[in-house]
Amino acid sequence: MPVTVDSPLVVFDQERFGKVAFDVVHHAIDIHNKFGRCFEEEIYQNELLRRLGDRASEEVWVYATFEDFTKAFRLDLLVDHGALFELKVAQQIHDEHRAQ
Repeated sequence: MPVTVDSPLVVFDQERFGKVAFDVVHHAIDIHNKFGRCFEEEIYQNELLRRLGDRASEEVWVYATFEDFTKAFRLDLLVDHGALFELKVAQQIHDEHRAQ
């Protein structure tokens, strides 16, 4: 199933992705610790984008295609042109969050 992205994309090996993911999660936890848990997702996302600077793009479209069927997904964050992230703000994680 071909997957395409509306942005230049680099394929990371596991080690490179792990380093980027660690950096993003580190910032996310720090933002949560400083801001608390009472804001909308957009507030946390904007701060994460500010911290990542030119390394990050927001609202990236990803298309999964199979034969004549295409499904579009809008993901919250693309970091270093190779790591896609869906951000979530919730009181607790539910099964529908895990599916995303």
